[in-house]
Amino acid sequence: MLVLLAMGMAAKSAHVKRAALLLTVLVGIGTIPVYVSGEGAEEILEERPGVAEGLMENHEDRALVASIATWVAAGLAVIGLLASLRGGNVPAWAASATLVALLVSGALLYWAARPGGQISHPEARPGFTAPPESGETGESE
Repeated sequence: MLVLLAMGMAAKSAHVKRAALLLTVLVGIGTIPVYVSGEGAEEILEERPGVAEGLMENHEDRALVASIATWVAAGLAVIGLLASLRGGNVPAWAASATLVALLVSGALLYWAARPGGQISHPEARPGFTAPPESGETGESE
């Protein structure tokens, strides 16, 4: 979306900008069930051994911020699409605002995903030390 919108802005292509804005709206809508499903996933993961509760809370808090940023980008895209219905082109302010919002939401999504990945992957956690090798390779000599 971000690259497509930037390309549309650089090429001054109304069609490409509208396509990027429409994609932004669709992704914004798609993040709603992703965010809502987090609570159910948390309940399942709480039962697993080795899952860090603090990481889940951190991920949940960050996911809310990232989701809101994504919804703001989608809202700006809707405004840009509606404004383009009158004049045929996406107003520069709407495309620029959406582009900035996409940059911010992308950074925030990464920020939220980092602890999310660490929940089930202890090897991605800071300070992780691999267990010592047992010396067995599983092969017969």
